[in-house]
Amino acid sequence: MVQLWGRNVLKQGLVAKGLLVVLIVAIATAACVLVVGATAKDVAGWLIPLVGTYVGAAYGASYAFKLQQGKEAAAADRAKVDALNRALMVMCLQYNEVAATWAKMRSFDRGELPRMIGLPAYQAPQFDYRQHVVDLAFLMRFDNAQLILEISIEQGRFDACLDSMQLRSKYFVKTVEPLIEQYGLRSKLLSEQLVFTAFGERIYQTLRNNTNSLYEHFATTEVSLFETIEKLHRTAKQFFPREKFFKVGRVNFMAEPPNGLEGVDLEAESRGIE
Repeated sequence: MVQLWGRNVLKQGLVAKGLLVVLIVAIATAACVLVVGATAKDVAGWLIPLVGTYVGAAYGASYAFKLQQGKEAAAADRAKVDALNRALMVMCLQYNEVAATWAKMRSFDRGELPRMIGLPAYQAPQFDYRQHVVDLAFLMRFDNAQLILEISIEQGRFDACLDSMQLRSKYFVKTVEPLIEQYGLRSKLLSEQLVFTAFGERIYQTLRNNTNSLYEHFATTEVSLFETIEKLHRTAKQFFPREKFFKVGRVNFMAEPPNGLEGVDLEAESRGIE
């Protein structure tokens, strides 16, 4: 809008100047011919340099404006590319964190009771990278407001993963592990009744809810986060096909992981930047 206004102002200014010069030249020519009695050769002698000066000045002003306009457009495009890459980088780092933790959690997912007791307390990482969706506001001009909303939602989901991990880990270390050691539950064939009797209803239900919530957060976020990365990468490539953008490969989780992590392919198809 600003560039269009500036272009119109420049055109109007050049037209006005042109009309003024034509008027002055016409008056001066008439005066020279009628009053002074100048010949056509005399008029041409001073008229041609005058017109040439004006044309040169007008062309120079137009070229300088277009050059400045090109620099501003290039700077605006660079800012957009940087904003897209920052958003992709943050989501790729978040996905790597979620996928690695989810792979470990899946190895304990052989029923509700085994994962309640077997899943250890994980220390939630200090993750300093966050989305700044305001930098992606330009996408709204291209009917991508929904994508901005999805990126914001994924930030909330990632935060919920870390919060649920921290909540369960604190409760597990402070309340559950002492009872596991007290009743020797690690060396016994566990049953729901045995664990329920050892823990009591309140502790049992709290641990159950915390564990199920943790699994639900990581399971859904691993899928939705990767899908949002793919959407944003496709959108970025549509706008700037020659630019390079961050991308991450999907971790290949096996359907039925055996003991430990042997059944989980942690080697993602790491694409890096493309």
